[in-house]
Amino acid sequence: MTVLYKADPVRGAQWAALFAQRAPDVPFRVWPDIGDPHAIRYLVAWNPGDLVRTLPNLEAVFSAGAGVDQLDLANMPAHLPVVGMIEPDIVEGMVEYVSEAVLAIHRDLFDYALARGQLHGAVLDVTDPEPLPPEHPLWTQPRVRITPHIASATRPDTAVDSLIDNLRRHRAGKPMIGLINRQPGY
Repeated sequence: MTVLYKADPVRGAQWAALFAQRAPDVPFRVWPDIGDPHAIRYLVAWNPGDLVRTLPNLEAVFSAGAGVDQLDLANMPAHLPVVGMIEPDIVEGMVEYVSEAVLAIHRDLFDYALARGQLHGAVLDVTDPEPLPPEHPLWTQPRVRITPHIASATRPDTAVDSLIDNLRRHRAGKPMIGLINRQPGY
């Protein structure tokens, strides 16, 4: 029942250390050191690419972040559960991000001199496509602030606990927290 982590390698080392402390009975590997591909049952990744198709006994894919829009769900077998990261610190970070964005718009932080319009301002953390091309008109809008999909980041200490809880749920046949409905994609 090996877990493979394929995202930021510095964070991967943190996850590995925490896993060794909190779930020493579960083998944990960090990409590209996958060991035996047949042993891997769970993949934690930001963008797994084609890796999913090379792991014959994979039972679930966990996003390394809250969202799954970066995952190519069409490239994953339909029977494979995909789980978004739901953990307390990432939720807290998103609340802080949204609160700051609301205050920035409310206090007219972007441009005090512009006349009021139908849409006062916007803070966009996710765009389509992502990233926006350099020539996209949103880049030149004075009342639009674009951030690079950073509303919040998983924090290894709480994310590992959430993952371990979901692994236990999965092994016990219970519903996993953050399970994605593939039809709408969330």
